[in-house]
Amino acid sequence: MQPLFASEDTPAVDERQAQPRQAAPGPSSRRQTTPIRRSTPELSQSSEDLFQPGTNVEEMMRSIMSEEMRTLEAQMQQRFTSQIHKATTSTPGIDDLARGVRETPLTKRITNTITPKFSNISFPRFDGMSDPHDHLLQYKHVVQSTNIPTHMLDDMMCKLFAQSLKGAALRWFCNLPAESIDSFDELSLEFMRSYSVHIQSGKTTKDLWGVIQEPHESLRAYIKRFSKAISEISGLDDGTAREALKKGLRHSSLFKNEICARYPPTIQDALHRAKGFIELEEENERVERDLARTREELSKARNEREKSFRRERPHQQRPTEKRGERSSRRDRKRPFSPPKYALGISPSELIAHLKRQDFVTWPKKLPENPARDTSKYCEFHKDHGHNTVDCRALRAEVAELLKKGHLREFLTEKGRETYGLGGEHKERRVVQQIEETPTPPPVRKTIGVILGGSIYSGETMK
Repeated sequence: MQPLFASEDTPAVDERQAQPRQAAPGPSSRRQTTPIRRSTPELSQSSEDLFQPGTNVEEMMRSIMSEEMRTLEAQMQQRFTSQIHKATTSTPGIDDLARGVRETPLTKRITNTITPKFSNISFPRFDGMSDPHDHLLQYKHVVQSTNIPTHMLDDMMCKLFAQSLKGAALRWFCNLPAESIDSFDELSLEFMRSYSVHIQSGKTTKDLWGVIQEPHESLRAYIKRFSKAISEISGLDDGTAREALKKGLRHSSLFKNEICARYPPTIQDALHRAKGFIELEEENERVERDLARTREELSKARNEREKSFRRERPHQQRPTEKRGERSSRRDRKRPFSPPKYALGISPSELIAHLKRQDFVTWPKKLPENPARDTSKYCEFHKDHGHNTVDCRALRAEVAELLKKGHLREFLTEKGRETYGLGGEHKERRVVQQIEETPTPPPVRKTIGVILGGSIYSGETMK
């Protein structure tokens, strides 16, 4: 058996003899190891030591690997430090931002307070665009509704206040001077000062007098507006509220008549009485809508009957003509015949009365005619040819004067009936058509209205 490492005295061995016999290929022999290249002096020295007699190869490999790992870690640390330096130096103000995140405007006394266990809270969120006073009221109400002990409530309201902010408001809180807030009163004061521009001015009594019921506004809508207005006024006098309510109602309002007749002792009593009048008003509106719908249905049914009649009897239809054309054609076909009205005075008395009036249109003088009957005389024309009682122009003038409301005091009973025949006949025909059409039974409802105040403040009528 030849030695593993040959010395200078050892004769050279043929390379083919020095090479070990190759074993049969197996699973373990298929894996080939890649030679590790060493470029540093330390690695070169280790490589020389590897071939010295009695060297532990496994320990030597561990030493080499640990040295490489230390070198790689040092290089990575140096590169990472360089990248961080570039990021911090290229972004302006990043140190200030980081410092602002680390610092808190609350004092150490508050921050060191141990937060007790309490149920989950859903805070209202403030973004800097709404009323800060309303936000403080909501926030205090939410925190006070928890089971936090009373002696810790002020500190906890300071610690939890940031959870109710977002956006610009949260940045405002973080930018407060460090350890400058030691109580919730100080925090509330700074908060109100910073967002005072969004504080809404409260309503006054002057605004209440301007709450007036609109012409088409319902009583329910007006009472809702009035109730909202009085809730926004602090320290409102009860008498002022009652007078403003009475003044704001419409003059035709039944509720206003009730207030004037039986003055309510308190504004709450007046608003309680309004409920009954609201129900009454809404019920009347429902009845009016039902009647309007019934009239519309009757009108549609009447139109349908007329259309059906025209379709069934087309030969009875006349060509459509304008109203003026029909009247002119009728006047040309037949002579004018004024109606005869039964007057309670004689023609001579009528002419004498007309002469005293200034609203009479007297006729023109008749043209000359030798064949005219001179035995007859007309006092209206002041000429011969016909008698006054037969004068058609006089009858036409009397009819025109009756239409204008004159001479009606001289009509007899028969004349009054004749004069009112046309209009009454038309109205009677319309009423008859409506009565012939079946109508649904009206909806009857009973509304109990309490007229009066509370039984503890005065009399009550039901």
